[in-house]
Amino acid sequence: NCGTARVAGGRLGTERLMRYVQRFGFGVRATRDFPAESSGIVMPVARIREHDLARVAIGYSVAVTPLQMAAAMSAVANGGELLKPRIVRARIAGATRTETTRDVVRRAISAETAARLTTMMESVVEVGTARSARVDGYSLAAKTGTARKLNPNGRGYVMEYMASTAGFFPSRNPAVAMIVVVDSPKKKGYYGGAVAAPVFQRIADAALRHLAIAPNVKR
Repeated sequence: NCGTARVAGGRLGTERLMRYVQRFGFGVRATRDFPAESSGIVMPVARIREHDLARVAIGYSVAVTPLQMAAAMSAVANGGELLKPRIVRARIAGATRTETTRDVVRRAISAETAARLTTMMESVVEVGTARSARVDGYSLAAKTGTARKLNPNGRGYVMEYMASTAGFFPSRNPAVAMIVVVDSPKKKGYYGGAVAAPVFQRIADAALRHLAIAPNVKR
């Protein structure tokens, strides 16, 4: 967190960091398919002070929906292109099947940056906080998250957490982007790597078998 905050304040600055926040689709509804979807919370650039910048860099002072985070992970998996999530794969009328089109919202990051992020997120699974998400025979890219929940009165935080693990797999030829969020975990601690990563692992393992995706890693 300290390193990320220093990079945000010393190298990126407010306008550039918030530009990336917007490029990944945070602060706006991700799709028209969910009428009740929240846009999340992103402060206007003009209101952000130095201490806010450090907090945004580590995931505080900003709120995103699970759908937005899944879309952001998909952008990294897609080589940097942010896609509009759709709930329907295709429409069928009689004998006619019409596939939902691939709708690119914008390029969030370059393909080179996406590749570097993928390598970093693979390390999170192999030797970092998402080790519990590993699936034998496959490469996965993921990032865990542990965030304190806001006080209902809007001031400060309470001693409850949102634990998460988000990522995609197989990491080198992605088929699925996913996020697991555990609201106020009560057992086995509260860190994303402890409570969300094992769930991520079980879903990923089942999804890979269901999609009949061959293993891509020899251990």
